[in-house]
Amino acid sequence: MSSSSAPLVLVSNRGPVTFEPGGEVRRGTGGLVTALTGLASHREVTWIASAMTEEDVAVAERHDGRPFPVHTPDGGEYSVKLVASDPEAYDRFYNITANPMLWFIQH
Repeated sequence: MSSSSAPLVLVSNRGPVTFEPGGEVRRGTGGLVTALTGLASHREVTWIASAMTEEDVAVAERHDGRPFPVHTPDGGEYSVKLVASDPEAYDRFYNITANPMLWFIQH
């Protein structure tokens, strides 16, 4: 299998979609999602991301924490695995470490 056809695993805080009440699927937000969506449109992708809403958590639970296919509003199709976190642990990871320190270092 050549490297251009090998499946790609993307891991980010935000994913390509988020789920809303009533089952509506909305495109994930942020510049990283935009950049990775462009990359992911050219490869077979499994995208691992944080479950950002209660609906995201419910969808992850319905799929037993395994990757599942998702069709985005803009026509993309990905295999997505949503990871639910303890709210306090997520707050420490994102608001204390990742966002103010790691983001700053990388930019």
